[in-house]
Amino acid sequence: MAYKADAFQIKRHSKDSVVNKYGMDLVELCTTLDCHIMNGRSRSDPRGDFTCYSGDGASVVDYCLCSSDMFNLTTDFAVITRCESDHLPIQLTIHTDAVAAQPVEPDSSTTDIKRYRWIEQNSTEYRGQLTTMLNDYTVQDFTNDTDNDIDDAVTKFSLLLTSSADVCGMQSRARTSQPRKQERWYDQECADIKRRKYKALDNFRIQGKQEHFIEFRHLRNKYRNICRDKRKLYEDQEIGTLVSQSKNSKGFWNQI
Repeated sequence: MAYKADAFQIKRHSKDSVVNKYGMDLVELCTTLDCHIMNGRSRSDPRGDFTCYSGDGASVVDYCLCSSDMFNLTTDFAVITRCESDHLPIQLTIHTDAVAAQPVEPDSSTTDIKRYRWIEQNSTEYRGQLTTMLNDYTVQDFTNDTDNDIDDAVTKFSLLLTSSADVCGMQSRARTSQPRKQERWYDQECADIKRRKYKALDNFRIQGKQEHFIEFRHLRNKYRNICRDKRKLYEDQEIGTLVSQSKNSKGFWNQI
């Protein structure tokens, strides 16, 4: 199989030496569509790292394909060390002339979220307040914004709605969104096994020794099992506490 009119000559490497029908079909697809496999052809993946670690062993089954023109825009390809799944994520880096947007740094680790509730007894006051505020605007005040940014028009109208609600006392107590907390059952033992699991995977990816793959597979199964058992134990304890408080309504609802 060869490319008819393509000067692409970058050699590809792969740690997976198995050749089967699926791989041959993929190569035929590439030659038909003038595409090339990125795996094993980049600075971060010079040897074609394994992308799948299952009970049967390690293999390369996750690919990134690029056309010859697209290949010239790529700057790197990598297989990322994450093993929540049997398949490791792959990452392609592309160079463009577009200017990246500057990230907006949050003021703090928490964000106040305004929430509103409809109070029927305040509905007449709300309609009156909203009507008064709308009298200061014309249709053009909103439609002119759409020439620049529809978001500006939506923001302006939303501000009228929320400002009227504030005046009429329809704002609920603000809730605070916080970073996701670690599960209560997740302890240092879980963290240690997770760290050892990733270390074994790194050792296998670097050295390619079967003993490291066996260790990684063992630790991955151990990590899954211990997390499952600790979660179940915690949930059983919580249920047991609720049952014990079933005759004490105050203690029951405090537990919830």
